[in-house]
Amino acid sequence: HDLYHHYTLDEHHLQCAKQIEKLYVDENKNLTHYRNILYQLKDKELLIFSLIMHDYGKIWPGDHVENARRTMDNVVEVFPFSEEEKILIAFLIQNHLLMSQTSQRVDFNEMKTLAAFTEKMGSEYRLKHLFIFTYADMNAVANGIFNNWKSSLLLELYYKTHVLLKDEGNVKLLDNEVDDLKKKLLSKTEDKEGLSEFLSKLPENYYIEIEKDDILKHFELNKNREKGKIVLDYKSKHDYYLVFIIADEKAGLFSKIAGIFSANGLSILDASLFTKQLAIDYFVISHYFDGPVEQGKWERVAKELNSALSGEINDIGELIEKRASKIGIKSNVQIKTKIEFDISPDGSTILRLSCRDEIGLLYKVSKVLATLKFNIQLAKINTLGIRVVDTFYILNKDNKALDNHEKEELTNILLKKLS
Repeated sequence: HDLYHHYTLDEHHLQCAKQIEKLYVDENKNLTHYRNILYQLKDKELLIFSLIMHDYGKIWPGDHVENARRTMDNVVEVFPFSEEEKILIAFLIQNHLLMSQTSQRVDFNEMKTLAAFTEKMGSEYRLKHLFIFTYADMNAVANGIFNNWKSSLLLELYYKTHVLLKDEGNVKLLDNEVDDLKKKLLSKTEDKEGLSEFLSKLPENYYIEIEKDDILKHFELNKNREKGKIVLDYKSKHDYYLVFIIADEKAGLFSKIAGIFSANGLSILDASLFTKQLAIDYFVISHYFDGPVEQGKWERVAKELNSALSGEINDIGELIEKRASKIGIKSNVQIKTKIEFDISPDGSTILRLSCRDEIGLLYKVSKVLATLKFNIQLAKINTLGIRVVDTFYILNKDNKALDNHEKEELTNILLKKLS
């Protein structure tokens, strides 16, 4: 039992097994994919055994996964499993965090990252077992932790990995396929010259990752957009929203967007920034309060964003504090801030930040990055109770990975700001 897990260790393990049982009887259409894959598993008893054992490493101090790795052979040896069965159990227990962390904390649309994850799986047999294992584990933490957005990420990772396991030729998009994407887009409009110019102002991954219909809509919205202003477009998806913001490229844009969202009770779950001569920022948004986000609030967000960009709103932090004070949420629990750096396959610096959650946190962090002239390529936000684990893919002002001096400077400022 901790600030993230609602249940004690033994209760959590039993809840995991219960989630598998519920999959057989729950007729919720959102669970169809999980049910179908569960029915394909031949070794369900091994899955259940792994679930009720997977966190046993927590009985000792330190990293529970590493504890399990060191003691696995002795624990499993007393049970009458074959060597092949023991290998699957060990794989599931030692990698039980891998699929949830990969789906929520890294950019698995980056082909080298996805290929590395696929190589780790090794087979469809392992992938299917770990997929259902992850579903059960995430649902057995606490009510509401596994939402539709996390489910969509998990499903996307599963199916993309499944494709690569069946056909290694799909590991990367070939140049001629990129050209084909452009041609298909241009064939959908009479204003081919205008669309071609629009696409030239955006990075290549925009028209690779974004749906064709959305791109065409953005093209039309941008044609009617007043210079210096933003256009906001959104779609409702069950318990979250997909939001696109089209704007002129400007330093600190993401920070201002994050601040205005926060001031309006909107939490960013995921963000991809497509920036070249033009900026189209893509967000996955949840509502801090119960109920849907009304059209009037979206209009207020767009209006306040334009005011922030024009300088009419010059202190977004003050606006956040003013509105957050009315909510009155307080907690005396202290969580140590932890900062780690890594390098992504495409050469970006990966900043991983673990700290106590608060209203306006993402604004604080992104403002620091903007002040240092660091460019955010992608952000993945993962809230675990009152703790967040945020991941940022960033480059310095020269569009290169951060050097040691820049990492040290960023670390010192963040620790001071978040203390």
